[in-house]
Amino acid sequence: MQFLFTQLDPVPIEVRQALQAKGWTVGHLPFRKVVFQPPSEPPDWPHHEAVVITSKQAAKWFADHAPPNAPPVAAVGAATHALLEAADCWFRDAPPANADELVTRLRQRIGTRPTRLLFLCGNKTKATVPDAFPDGECTLYKVYATRKLSKVFPPVAPNSMVYFQAPTTALDYFSSFQTSPPRVAVIGPSTAATVRRLGWTIDFQPSRPETAALIRELPAPDQLALKARE
Repeated sequence: MQFLFTQLDPVPIEVRQALQAKGWTVGHLPFRKVVFQPPSEPPDWPHHEAVVITSKQAAKWFADHAPPNAPPVAAVGAATHALLEAADCWFRDAPPANADELVTRLRQRIGTRPTRLLFLCGNKTKATVPDAFPDGECTLYKVYATRKLSKVFPPVAPNSMVYFQAPTTALDYFSSFQTSPPRVAVIGPSTAATVRRLGWTIDFQPSRPETAALIRELPAPDQLALKARE
């Protein structure tokens, strides 16, 4: 049985190997590509308390363009922090799993005092963090965009489970195929909500929106098939 990732980046080798050890064939079905955008003017780095990063693409941009004296970083996910090894990261030891957790951690650290945050994002990034702060406290700075790769994608094999890691990937799948996947896996509440709005059944969702939870909790294909027959 095939497990298809729909993320922008290639599947990390350690993730691929872990799922293969469980008996899965791992595939990659990206619907978009990343285009890094040169900003019209550089950020006003010194006047921000922290840089907020919720995607690996924004982390890559920061690693390539931020000056040595850039503000500290508030980011999600262990994989994102791995790209920020030279940065001063507030939550490196226990990274928030998603943007909602990041907002909670920021509020715990900053409290109610005024702040200035610089949110590095893409053209499709959800505004979870900026919406949680008063106007003027969190500035959006778009450093990349995603573009649809093609209007025609190869058919998905009937024994596949398609893994959606963001609401946009589920919407892209539907716009490309106009039907539901053979089996559906999701990560995160917002992606799950989008999948349900499309009328699809979720066959697997890890207990936490983390790759480690996916690897640990995803059943082997034969166990999944047995569960489906029960």
